Amino acid sequence: MNAKERFKEFGGLEFKTLDISKDPIAQGFEAGGYDLIVAANVLHATVSLLDTLTNVRKLLSPRGRVYLQELNPAVQLSNFIMGILPGWWLGEQDGREIQPYITPQRWDVEFKKAGYAGVQGFVYDGPWPYNINANIVARPLMEPIKDRAISILYDESSSSIAASIQAQLTETGWKVGTLSVWDVPKGDEKIISVLDLGAPFFYNIQTRTLKAFQQFLSALKPSACLLWLMPSAQVNCTDPHAALTLGTARTIRSELSLNFTTLELDKVNPAAFDFAIQVLEKACGVQDDGALNPDYEYVLSNGVINVGRYHAVNIPSELPMPVVQEERSKKLQIGRFGLLQTLTWQAEDAFPALKPDHLEIEPVCVGVNFRVSCQASIFTK
Repeated sequence: MNAKERFKEFGGLEFKTLDISKDPIAQGFEAGGYDLIVAANVLHATVSLLDTLTNVRKLLSPRGRVYLQELNPAVQLSNFIMGILPGWWLGEQDGREIQPYITPQRWDVEFKKAGYAGVQGFVYDGPWPYNINANIVARPLMEPIKDRAISILYDESSSSIAASIQAQLTETGWKVGTLSVWDVPKGDEKIISVLDLGAPFFYNIQTRTLKAFQQFLSALKPSACLLWLMPSAQVNCTDPHAALTLGTARTIRSELSLNFTTLELDKVNPAAFDFAIQVLEKACGVQDDGALNPDYEYVLSNGVINVGRYHAVNIPSELPMPVVQEERSKKLQIGRFGLLQTLTWQAEDAFPALKPDHLEIEPVCVGVNFRVSCQASIFTK
């Protein structure tokens, strides 16, 4: 195969031929054995998208992802180029009689029919109308929690909130109990904490309460699931004292290996509790096996659940408008020779008058290191 020859110098690679339009398990591939499946302009070239995506689903692990790069050009020139090939029309009976490729919106529909959660995100490879491909990410639909028993962890300050969420959970089919930090949990149960929604639980916490909380945690098993509801601390912070919970939760996860998930709420109302149930089902359905760390911190803001991610920013656009400084001379002062951190610019009152035998120099860059120490005045206009 061309790929095998091209990448022969790299180790740890296996090369097999897969016909994704047929059952991959019958072709010798491991069921649920793949965390990431990458398909670049290949899935549309099949007779049935539903059958194809179902076959892909058989290979994908429960927490896996499918990454597609699929044609979706604004200017459909590829139809004129590829339309003479018989394989271009394989999807004619699949509602793709004009061309085999489809929009991200239809991919979302097809994914959901095949047992996925739908398209999790997509981006075109260029601005319209110059885009050619759509980059799409999808994941399997998580199985709903079968054990619908849950406990609400509360204290006196959050008792009314606990009663509200208990009623809401009961209406949706959950069997709900209540706990306090003074109780001994079963060990492997699902728990929603509202301790922070009455008042910041860890702020000025009493010694006896802290010890009771430590004992409460020590009774939990790694199979337990704890969702901690709290006020906003990372996005539109309403009470900085709530941030104590984040540090505590991170420490607990690190030291006790517990599934301790936090959800910050911008509002405490029935709609927020609906989102909390969604996060609970996701958090309790995934365990950290060390290979792919799940999300443990969620933020509900303006009706959208957010998770922390790095993202690229354009620094000039993020900075405030530059301040126009008056034209003044500056002198480079050295606090202590040999120490770069003591270099400072000191502004002088006014430009000194240049004498006939003086030169005006415009510096572009100046190299300074521990071998070169100098003291000089630089005059610019």
